[in-house]
Amino acid sequence: MGSTIARTRPNAAPPTGLAETSKLARPAFSTFQQHYSPKKSSVVKPPSSSYFAPPSTAESTATAGDSLGADATRVQTELLQLHLLHEASGTVQKQWDASAKRSLRSKFDEVSARLQGVQAEERQARERINIAALHEWDVGPGFAENVHVLSSTLREVPGLVEDGGRFAKQVESFEGWISWIGDVWNKREENDGQEGLEFAEGLGEAWKAESDALTRKLASLKRDLEGLHCPIGDSSAASVIRSSRRLVDGMLAELRIMRSVEQEVVERERSWVDARLGALTAEMEQSMASSAKVTDSKVAIG
Repeated sequence: MGSTIARTRPNAAPPTGLAETSKLARPAFSTFQQHYSPKKSSVVKPPSSSYFAPPSTAESTATAGDSLGADATRVQTELLQLHLLHEASGTVQKQWDASAKRSLRSKFDEVSARLQGVQAEERQARERINIAALHEWDVGPGFAENVHVLSSTLREVPGLVEDGGRFAKQVESFEGWISWIGDVWNKREENDGQEGLEFAEGLGEAWKAESDALTRKLASLKRDLEGLHCPIGDSSAASVIRSSRRLVDGMLAELRIMRSVEQEVVERERSWVDARLGALTAEMEQSMASSAKVTDSKVAIG
């Protein structure tokens, strides 16, 4: 008994230092030290060859049928939507037209009202300007004279330029004459100065006399307009005076141009006639000289 106790005693308790060393060498277990392995699924995986094998005929037919059914449903839905849209389009179009007409009518009425207001303001402003111009004319004894000169000018000038007026007839005669001159010169160039030529004459003394009379008349009107007081600003009287002055100046300038062109044409025709006469004279002299030589030679031979 005593020997048994003595034999088992060394294993009963280790030394204190060794126990402490073993505790330090083996740290406490922590959940962070766990290593999880993937969970094994109970579902049996199909073999890899099934992924590459073509589907069966039954499966293909079922899939195609489902696809066609979905497409047909989608097309039917679109057709139904289009039918409903087309069925309601007439009513919607009429409603839209009526709404647009109402909107445009409202805008038109608004713009028309604004336009009438602006026109009324312009008339009032024009009236104020014209009244101020008349007050400017009313200074001194020249008011009645200014009105008389302006009214007489407005009567005479339109009568000169309108159809059948004296100035209009002068211009019409000149235009017809200048067109005839062009035809004569074109024929002359085509014939190269040979036979069948026509001489271009001037407009005649009657046209010149009427042109001189119109020039004197317009010069008198110009003096009257230049002596007429023109109000400052954009009044109706000032606009009429400036327009009348420009019109009379233009008519005088046109008369001067027509007279100048007529004189140039007459001088050119005279030069051409002189040249033709000189050429004919030279031809006649040459012909006479040739005839004289022939006669002399015949006499010498005889």
